[in-house]
Amino acid sequence: MAISLRDNTSAYGYSVTITGSYAILNCVQGGSTLIGIFAAALGAVVAFSLIQALGLRFLGRLEDDASDRTRLIARLMDFASVGAAMGCALACGEFLSGPGAWFAATFLSTCVFVFMDALELDMVKAARSGSGVPRP
Repeated sequence: MAISLRDNTSAYGYSVTITGSYAILNCVQGGSTLIGIFAAALGAVVAFSLIQALGLRFLGRLEDDASDRTRLIARLMDFASVGAAMGCALACGEFLSGPGAWFAATFLSTCVFVFMDALELDMVKAARSGSGVPRP
């Protein structure tokens, strides 16, 4: 069970994010179109590809130094990354229209989820190591 939780929790959070973003857009935009659906898929794929390219370019060697326990604790905070990402989808749906709204919503939702997911993991790593934790 621990391996399943470790390997699937972040993907599950993203699945909830992208499905929730689609549902929000469907409500706010008054339904989807075939072009909107493809624009949404393209937005998510472009965001992930861009993040991966930037990560490889600027982070160099990607090291996974987080323990399984650290990952599990960080994933308990996924409600924040999922909520922030879905909030971006709502904002895009409210302020943009047509296929551009669908592209922008999934693009921004993906970027926000990945950034927040990484931030949550870094926060737990810092707290567990005793570094980076503000002291009164």
